[in-house]
Amino acid sequence: MSYRFRFLSVLVMMVFSRFVVAGTVWLNWGTDKEPVSYGTNEPMRFRVQLVEDGSPLAGKTLKWKRFGDDRQEATGEVVTSADGRGEVVSSIGVPGFVVAKGSYLNI
Repeated sequence: MSYRFRFLSVLVMMVFSRFVVAGTVWLNWGTDKEPVSYGTNEPMRFRVQLVEDGSPLAGKTLKWKRFGDDRQEATGEVVTSADGRGEVVSSIGVPGFVVAKGSYLNI
C-alpha cells in the first residue's frame, strides 16, 4: 500500500468519523420579504440560521456566494450570532434574479 493511498484513507476516515459523531445540522434561510417583490437597486436581505439538533450554533462561519442576472458575483463570510443567525445583504441594478448560496463545513 503506497504512502499516498494510506494518507488519503486516513483523511477520509477522519472526515467520515467527524460526520458520524456530529448531530444533525440545519441551515435555515429566507428573505425579509417575498423574493419576487424586490425592485431594482433595493436591498435584499438573505437571512440564515444555523441549528444543530434544535439548538442554535453561535460563532460559526458561513460562507456565501452571490450571483445574478447582472453577471455580478460576490463571495464572503458571515459569523452567526448568539441565536445562530446571520444576514447577507445584496441588490441588483437591472431587472432579474439573484441567487445566494450558503455553506457551512464543520471539520
